[in-house]
Amino acid sequence: MISASAARLIIKHYADLNGGNIKIIYDQTVIPYSHCILGFWLFFTIYKLLTRFDSLSDKLYNICKTLDKYSYEIYICHFMFLAGVLSMRDLTSIIAINIILAIMATICYAIILNRISRYILNCLHK
Repeated sequence: MISASAARLIIKHYADLNGGNIKIIYDQTVIPYSHCILGFWLFFTIYKLLTRFDSLSDKLYNICKTLDKYSYEIYICHFMFLAGVLSMRDLTSIIAINIILAIMATICYAIILNRISRYILNCLHK
């Protein structure tokens, strides 16, 4: 994961400087593959943590259950606050604060989107 992230940052820097075909390769190849690597690493790490520490999985059960309830909406909303039109990447000069704000906004909007979709589905089924 560290090498994939480092490679992505180096290629992005090079693509930003040179543009052209390098930018196209970065957008169409590097980004999708690094997303796949990140996703695999994230699920693998969580799996390993939860299978090694039973007490941890018991403590995290309610958090995981809640996140699972909103996972689709989180997936839909996250890009908007990371790189989309409402990007919070450059909101402040402190990266950690930007990340926390993006996570909070993503979760809030995911909950709102979930409630709107449940309301619409309930209206359709009446």
